[in-house]
Amino acid sequence: RQDSSMKVDADIEILMSIANPNHFDVALDMGRGTFSHNGAFVGTFEIPPATAKAMSITDMMILAKFTPEKWEALSLTAEYYRGTLSLDVDSQASIRVPALANYSYQAKVTNMRVHVNDPTMMDRHLCACPQWKDVKNSTPSLFLFE
Repeated sequence: RQDSSMKVDADIEILMSIANPNHFDVALDMGRGTFSHNGAFVGTFEIPPATAKAMSITDMMILAKFTPEKWEALSLTAEYYRGTLSLDVDSQASIRVPALANYSYQAKVTNMRVHVNDPTMMDRHLCACPQWKDVKNSTPSLFLFE
């Protein structure tokens, strides 16, 4: 008898751009949450502390860890390649406004649907970062195929 197991564990950085139209800075002191797919937990994320400067767009990285069960991983992969992958996000954040005597509040979002392959979300013209295919973002491949 042969037993086989498969474990899926992926750490991913996700680019997020925040537009701050206010005339004062807004600080994100803590951000975290979870991803689910069809009701099944598939991962977590953290947003490192950052400040969205007044009247600007700030790019930041979300640090995500995906640990889906093996059959859920196969479903995620199939939907991704079909262009239909959607995830539900629950999140919480601590936000502070230094210019208003450090006024702070807790924000919470539940069951936010994210269409991962939505082509309307691929617009990066306001992003201050380079495209992922740009030369300065390329690293040598460790694999024989690309």
